[in-house]
Parts: sequence; structure tokens; C-alpha cells
Amino acid sequence: EKKKKMLPVGLLTLRKHAHGVWIEALQERLEAAGVEVRLLCVDATDLDADPGQLLQLAVLFNRVSDAAPPAALKAAFGILAMAQLSGIPIINGAACLAIGCNKMAHHQVLARAGLRTPATRLCRNLAQVRAAACQLRFPLLLKPNAGGFGHGIVFLASEQDLQDRAVAAVGAAQNHGEAASFLPDAASAGEGGGVGEAGETPTTTTTATTVAATVAAPTSSSTTSSSTEPDNLATRDRISRGATAVDSLVQCFGQDGMALLQEYIAPLRQEVWRVWVLDGSVQCAVVTQVTLLEQQQEEKHSSSSNSSISTCLSSGGLCTRRGKPTAASTLSTRPATALLPAAVRDAAVRVFELCGADCGSVEFLYSAASPAEPIFFDVNMVSTLPSAALLQQDQDPWQQLADFVLRKARVAYPTLTP
Repeated sequence: EKKKKMLPVGLLTLRKHAHGVWIEALQERLEAAGVEVRLLCVDATDLDADPGQLLQLAVLFNRVSDAAPPAALKAAFGILAMAQLSGIPIINGAACLAIGCNKMAHHQVLARAGLRTPATRLCRNLAQVRAAACQLRFPLLLKPNAGGFGHGIVFLASEQDLQDRAVAAVGAAQNHGEAASFLPDAASAGEGGGVGEAGETPTTTTTATTVAATVAAPTSSSTTSSSTEPDNLATRDRISRGATAVDSLVQCFGQDGMALLQEYIAPLRQEVWRVWVLDGSVQCAVVTQVTLLEQQQEEKHSSSSNSSISTCLSSGGLCTRRGKPTAASTLSTRPATALLPAAVRDAAVRVFELCGADCGSVEFLYSAASPAEPIFFDVNMVSTLPSAALLQQDQDPWQQLADFVLRKARVAYPTLTP
């Protein structure tokens, strides 16, 4: 039987990531095998509007970032649905994308896999953050539910730190003469807003003064003193430091208006582990020595920066554009595949089975306080692979991924050839 020429391999992504290493490294290896690669940018204005032409593909590989804007995610879900209805093989389809873009879903998957995770609460406004803080132990992390690359995460060293930031954020909203979405509504302000409960966006608002009293009120573990704190240098300094982080505090509520408040766990030896899974098996792993978040926070205060801190391994130089390594790429990263316990390998594979994902990575650490059991905290559907040189091995992880893409295409279309 005469073989037909293989249809293009489609890579679904965002315009700003079209030249990212997780696209270009894969594209280079597919094209080296004689395969035509078609980039489909979900946010491109010239994306083919004819579904018949759009989906003339041998296989569609979803590489849309978990942190993509809501409009781009809706477009991605639509294209993936069309591809599924057309019978096109899909790598990392809609089910795992829905999990990837929701960090609370990460924790649900990890819990379903029987893994230990940090204590976490879902919050929709600052009043809920205050109520949730009563249920957790400081220090805490406040992070976007929808986000990625470690962006928008705020380290809260203490109850006072949280109160200072909350007061500063409310003051900023008051100065703009409007009630921001992260402020509690009048009905929930005095009750903590129902931490972790889903519901409709409230329409009733309250004054910034009332909100300030609510979000900055002492939690149950605090000692109540005078209702009016003396206007001394220490107080002004705390408020000033809180004001520098207003933008990052607001960013914590992310694109979907939700944030996670999570107990911070200091990693043993300052090490964070990442394990990549491909086609039901562990592909590789690295361990990176990271800067402790309390150290990052102190550096931000010293520099009067209002940016948030990063907990993503992209800070270790893995997730970079070609020729533009990150400033933090000198952090120590070493191969760790051979160091993984069998239980961790099995757990990583189980996580992606539950997600319905063909590939991705999961992150974990060992607690400096109780290192007996790994603590998992992040699931990534789009994850930049380390180089063969970094892994100190002959096999190229990117080539392994390209070979998997080609196998998916040929299983569905055995008469196709490059």
C-alpha cells in the first residue's frame, strides 16, 4: 500500500511562548525527523477560522501554559474539543489543562493520589484570608489559584505582616475611590466570608474604613491591646513595608479572583525536587537548591521592591528563552533520577494518570522539620525539560518527547510517513 505523506504535527500555544524553549526545542527535533510542524497560537488574530483547515493534523500537542489568560484558555478548550470531535489524537488534552490551570485542583489530585501536601485554604477576598489564617500556622504563602512560574506569591512571616499588607491594600483601594474585587463584601466582612466556599460574586460593598477594620483585626491567636496603636516609628515602618507589597498582594487573587493561603514549609537543605513523567513512566528528575522564601522576602524589603517572590524551578534557569538565561540560573541544579525512591516514582506516575495527562512534571520537597515523607505541592502540564548535559546522560529528554509525539501520530495513522 502506498503511504501518504504525514499531516503536520500541531503545537498549541500562546503567541508570547511561540519562541519559548518548550516549543522550539521540540519543534527542532520534529523537523529534523522530516515532520512539518504547525504552530497554533490560541490568541493569534490570524488563526484559521475554518475548522476543516485548522485541524488537518496528524496529532495535536497542547502546550498552552497553565498560567494562560482566561480568554486564551477558553480558545484552547474550544480547539481541543474540535480536535477530539474530529478524531485527531491529542497529547495533554482538555481534562489535564483544566486541572493544570487551577492550583486547588493540583492539591485535590495530589490528595487523591494519597500524597502529603501543605495545609491550604481557598480564599476569595481579604476577609477570608484573615479567617483562614486562624486555621493555619505562620509563616504562610498567599498565592494565585490561577497562575504559574512562581509569579504573584507573597510570603507572610507573621500575623502582623498579614495585617500590615491588608491595611495597605485597603488604603490603596480607598485612594482610588473604588472597592476592589479582593475586598470583602458587607455581608461577609464580619464573618470571614465563608472561607473555601464557592458562591456568586456579592454585589453589596462596604466602605474602605469598615473593610480595613475587618481585614486588619487580630486573629484568634493574637493578644488584643489598645484599639489605637501609637503612631511611632516602628508602626510607620511596618505600614510602609506593607505598602510596598500592595501590588503583589492584589496579584495573589489572580485571574479567577481566588487565592490560596498555604502553610509554608522550609525545605530540607533548601532543596526542591522536580520529576518529569512521559507516557506512564518517570522520564527524569532534578533537585535544585533554592533561596529560602524568608530570605527573598527580606531582600524585597531591603530594596523597597513591590514585586512578589518566586518558588518556581524556572528560577533555576530551566524555563528560559533561547539565549536569555535568568539572573538566578546560577542556582545549583543537579540530576536526581537515580536518587528517586520507588514510592516517589510510583506517586509521580499516579498523579498524571489521575490528570489524564501524557506528560508533565510534579514538584515536591522534604520538610526540614520532619523529612521522613515527601511533601508535594505543584503539578505542571507544560514543563521545560532539562538538557541531556544537565542530566549527565546520553539520552536527550527532548528527543524522547519528540519520539513520543511521532508514535502517537503513527498509531492513529499507520499509513502516514514523514
